[in-house]
Amino acid sequence: MIGSKSCWSAALLIAIAAPSHAQDTALVLQYNSELLAGDDSGNRHRVQQGETLYSILRTHFGRDADLLGLARETVALNPEAFRGGDMNRLLAGQTITLPHVVAAPSEPDDIYFF
Repeated sequence: MIGSKSCWSAALLIAIAAPSHAQDTALVLQYNSELLAGDDSGNRHRVQQGETLYSILRTHFGRDADLLGLARETVALNPEAFRGGDMNRLLAGQTITLPHVVAAPSEPDDIYFF
């Protein structure tokens, strides 16, 4: 995992190593914090009475996501949370791990010019 310190250190080294005669050029760096985050706590969900797997997936990933593919992955990650391995028989009270989906950030991170 790359931490923010190493990203900024690399930017500083690049800026220092740039030739002094390159006055009109700019170094553009984009820091994608969502791609570097290693925290999976947002990928867990405690199943409440009356929830379905599809309602949970729609809430976490949106209606445009591949819900069938996500449902299959969720069952594979949490076989004990589904009676008989059936994706339609989700057990209330279980804490399930949702699939990790890498998506483009909804908002671009800040861009810095040096």
